[in-house]
Amino acid sequence: MRPPYRMKILKIKLWRGMNKADALGMRFYGDIDDKAKHLGSMSEMFLEPDMLPMIKYRRITIWFTFEKICPYNDVSDLLSELMARLSKEGYAIVTSSIDALADTSSPEYEGMPERRFPDSERMHGYNAAGGFSVTAEKADSNSFFSLEEIETIQEMAIIFGRQVYGRSFREFR
Repeated sequence: MRPPYRMKILKIKLWRGMNKADALGMRFYGDIDDKAKHLGSMSEMFLEPDMLPMIKYRRITIWFTFEKICPYNDVSDLLSELMARLSKEGYAIVTSSIDALADTSSPEYEGMPERRFPDSERMHGYNAAGGFSVTAEKADSNSFFSLEEIETIQEMAIIFGRQVYGRSFREFR
């Protein structure tokens, strides 16, 4: 029996507070340049040998959470924009999600500003969300993330964060 395959993961998180905060995070799956390890924390994932062909490429996940829920259609538009930016950088989208779905027409939102969120024509039963994420990969023969590539994706995500939150994450570092 072959031993499990080990994959390195670099986790980078920028946030404003402890709980229920606007936050941005990135995960880089693959061989990580030693010079990039200071950017976040390192983890290791163990995969069964049979799973290796499914994730042999450089893979990234970028996620955003909101301190307060936002209208579903706005979140959906932001997710589409992020996917377009990653595609422009040469990444193929693997999966994406809109997270922490909410229905602000429910009684718990009575008297709150969120109650006025419009219904979504894109998602039946929910009209708000608390975040979104996308996972993408580069399908080339290289599984190595250089410091330059990590910093390029990080900078793209931080710039996009200005659009998402209306302010820069530089102040949160």
